[in-house]
Amino acid sequence: MLPALHTTLPQKTPPLEYPGHFLIKRVTDFGTIRPKDKLLFLANPLKLLHVGLEETDDGIWAIHFANVLLAKVDERDMILRE
Repeated sequence: MLPALHTTLPQKTPPLEYPGHFLIKRVTDFGTIRPKDKLLFLANPLKLLHVGLEETDDGIWAIHFANVLLAKVDERDMILRE
């Protein structure tokens, strides 16, 4: 019989390195961030990880996880877009 594989993941991961002009947000236990005064759901798999927000246009924010662009959001309506 093969031994059971047991992997322990860290409870907290350090923030990823993002460029200095990014706004860093930690995703909550519910998969959300609060870029301004409104709650924005991203994804449950991102719980407790850090994402980087980059303002690419007036009120338009690109949301990155590491070097992956997840989506863009307009802060006026807080709707995620590709």
